[in-house]
Amino acid sequence: MRPLPRARRRALARRPGHSRGLLQCALAALLAASLPLWAPAASALPDDREQPIHITADTAVRDEKRGVTIYSGHVQMRQGSMELDADSLTIYHEAADADKFVARG
Repeated sequence: MRPLPRARRRALARRPGHSRGLLQCALAALLAASLPLWAPAASALPDDREQPIHITADTAVRDEKRGVTIYSGHVQMRQGSMELDADSLTIYHEAADADKFVARG
């Protein structure tokens, strides 16, 4: 069997997918393995839902007729291990309990 000419060997060496493929697979595997490490930062504890909600803001306006409370300016909401910082927070409530929270900023 004859060796390949030098020009052909160089062309094969520069061909995409040979040496880069292994590197790309290794990086993809590393990224996939590290994803579970980021997930706990966005998770809540099982009993967080039962904890009281504490909200601080520069201003708060409650409109009983529309069933809405609007907090604005450096809003911080805490419930158990969950924390939320926003420019504004709107809470929709039909009765005493909150039905929906919308945070912006």
